[in-house]
Amino acid sequence: MLNKLIEPLAKGVFGLIDKLHLSKQEKLQFKERMQSMVLDHQKEVEKTLQEQARSTADIIVAEVKQDDKYTKRARPTVIYVGIILIIWGYVIAPLLNGYYGAGIVIEIPDFFWHSWAAIVAVYAGGRSYEKSKKLIPGSDSEGVG
Repeated sequence: MLNKLIEPLAKGVFGLIDKLHLSKQEKLQFKERMQSMVLDHQKEVEKTLQEQARSTADIIVAEVKQDDKYTKRARPTVIYVGIILIIWGYVIAPLLNGYYGAGIVIEIPDFFWHSWAAIVAVYAGGRSYEKSKKLIPGSDSEGVG
């Protein structure tokens, strides 16, 4: 994926290099140096992404090991509130409008969808991780727990 983002930029830079008034040898050296810099940058970005993934996994593990019951239920609570909001906005409000002409209009903003989807994804990933590592007492590898 990262290559798809960087390739057009690199091609543009290489096109500019060809337009410079340099000898063929200097142009070749410049292109090789640019390719080396792009590869170094890609490695650094991948390293950062891996560190973020490790951090997220560490946070999930720390939450699971806590004794505080609400911390373990906080993410599901946010998910349930989101489900209630979605049901209200797309099922109950339209039914009330249809039967009673209530005039209830609920627009759920885009940032809600992005945030809520991220929370659901992290929760599902965390639960999968917990079950795969058997961090949850009574869970098994078949996803029942």
